[in-house]
Amino acid sequence: MARRHLAGRLGSHPAAVWTVKHVVSRVDRWVVRLSRGRTPPLSSLLLPTLLLTTTGRKTGQPRTTPLVYVRRGDDYLVANARPRGERRNPWVLNLEASGTARVRVDGRSRRVAARRLSDREAEEAWPAFVRVWPAFGEHFAATGERAVFVLEDTNSLPEESGTSPAETRMTGGILLLIKGTHTGIWVIVEGAMVYLLAAGLAGRSDRRAAIAGLIVAAESAVFLANGARCPLSDMAERNGAERGSVTDIFLPDWLARNLPVIHVPLIGAALFLHGRNLKRRRFR
Repeated sequence: MARRHLAGRLGSHPAAVWTVKHVVSRVDRWVVRLSRGRTPPLSSLLLPTLLLTTTGRKTGQPRTTPLVYVRRGDDYLVANARPRGERRNPWVLNLEASGTARVRVDGRSRRVAARRLSDREAEEAWPAFVRVWPAFGEHFAATGERAVFVLEDTNSLPEESGTSPAETRMTGGILLLIKGTHTGIWVIVEGAMVYLLAAGLAGRSDRRAAIAGLIVAAESAVFLANGARCPLSDMAERNGAERGSVTDIFLPDWLARNLPVIHVPLIGAALFLHGRNLKRRRFR
């Protein structure tokens, strides 16, 4: 929750607005398109995110946008608060024009009827959005413009049956990408851990050791925040990997299976060594 709150506060910065609009949203759409919907948006690792597909009011073409959502019974609420210096978001205009859309969330697609909430209804729903993504409050305070919609399920879309060879190859490519990414992250984290231990043994508790410690701490925080499970393991399983941490990384099974057990004493040793070094430095 603290991580989400911090991200939401940073999300109101103009640079963050640009990054979300031009980088995060495009990466989310690319991941979902490449995996044919089997992999959720990467932003869903931090925030409750659905994919809203509207019909372009000018082009008539489908337009998909990842959006933060709030549940209200069986329905979904989505919102937009216009940041300072930005135009009205196209998905808002498209949804107002058509009144219908398609959403994909939790691996399911469904058709929805969209209704914009009245000012009173929006005011009642707004605190829930600010709790999830505090940047909503910052943007609304700056411009006074917001739009909140309720998406009501009309009927669930039938699940796709069968998998074509092209889809199988694409899913395999996604799985290789996930495993390669996880392996690369593991190499970086283990390198930081080795440096931490070596620096601690050599009596060096310097800036480089602090950076290495931050890398290890960040990886550990993500692991614990996801219920002592790597988020990439979930993504790998959604793309056909067997269940378990050994299937989402290029490592020997015994090593992949025992990484947490190996890491805990190493982290303890690093803390002891650098704590000792800092204590000695203080009493010199």
